[in-house]
Amino acid sequence: MSLQQSYGNQATGKMVHALHGKQASTEASKGVKTSYERLIKWLEREAIQEHQQVLWRQFEMLSPAQRQAVLLEMAGSMERLEALMDAPMNWERLLAGVTNVEGVRLEPDEPELEGTANESGAQAAVGTVDVTGLLTPYKDIVLWLNYKANKQGKAQLMRRFEMLSIPQKKIAIHKMMNRRKLLFADFTKTMSITILLKKWVDWGKMLSALNEAEKVKLDITDELSVEHYLDQEETELEQEEELALEEDGDFFASGLELLGRGEEKQANAEIDIKKMLDDHEQLNWLLFGIKAIPSVNSKEKSVSAVGTPELIVDRFLKLDVSLPPKAREEARKRQLKAYGYSSTRQCYVYLLTIMVSLIFERGVTKKEKAFIQLMEKLGLSAQKPTPTQEMIAHQLRSSQ
Repeated sequence: MSLQQSYGNQATGKMVHALHGKQASTEASKGVKTSYERLIKWLEREAIQEHQQVLWRQFEMLSPAQRQAVLLEMAGSMERLEALMDAPMNWERLLAGVTNVEGVRLEPDEPELEGTANESGAQAAVGTVDVTGLLTPYKDIVLWLNYKANKQGKAQLMRRFEMLSIPQKKIAIHKMMNRRKLLFADFTKTMSITILLKKWVDWGKMLSALNEAEKVKLDITDELSVEHYLDQEETELEQEEELALEEDGDFFASGLELLGRGEEKQANAEIDIKKMLDDHEQLNWLLFGIKAIPSVNSKEKSVSAVGTPELIVDRFLKLDVSLPPKAREEARKRQLKAYGYSSTRQCYVYLLTIMVSLIFERGVTKKEKAFIQLMEKLGLSAQKPTPTQEMIAHQLRSSQ
């Protein structure tokens, strides 16, 4: 053995001895929940014995929520955390987990509440994302989206996001929020939906934003191109909102406005629709196009697609949905006029307002089995957290 090797071995031995003598997990256990502490102490001892101190230091430098996210991803569930200690440590998986979560802002309870690909049946694929040229909050948002995409089986959607230019990426993010001002906390709240007690990103909303952003062509050398585009969008949006308010107001207010105009005909129509939809077969037909009563004993929890606004209105108007598109549109216009509606949107918003109120009353308040099953078809649970009318409305629209 050479003198250099001898000195190297002695130095390594001293370092390992010093690490063994150090109080275990002085840093990595700080801030984590009790259920993770034993695993972290074991992991530190393994890192010392297997000369993985560099990787351990990377893990130690993560935030408590990030450390919990890494370990939870490796274990698969809270119940299987300690089972990681029953087999040799997979250092490559630990490195992949650390890499995936580095730089991602996470709330303390977020790792345990988020939906994962193994729950939805989607295939999880891990991908990295380039945030060069993006400053906060864009950078934080993109890192968070990529982390969620890896967790929830949407890595391919992030690859499509990666193909955008920097201005297009910024525009896509604004379109997901549907507002000019960007705050990280507001973005994560707006883009999160609850399905069967788990938090998921609204990937449908992201897909729509990508479709719109890909059509926008801006000068990538002009740093103000995004600002100019957003100025134009803001002006157009304000004009659209003014028109929308004149037509039917916001979602719930529009329904109330229609009921509160003092028109006896409108009030009678509302009562007739409620009577019709009290039969959950009719409600199933309006939403899903099926009349059969779902089996009360069915354990199926799959989310069903809700009809488009046009299809729901056509079912309500009792139109023949097999008509050619042009003939169907003409028939819809005639029926809408006969029923006293000025547009498909006005009729749809009116119907949706009543349906949300009815599902909440019969499914959440009265806990009727048929309406609970209907909520489950929408991806909602009657258990805690108790669905609100806003959650029901969101699921009705996002499931289309």
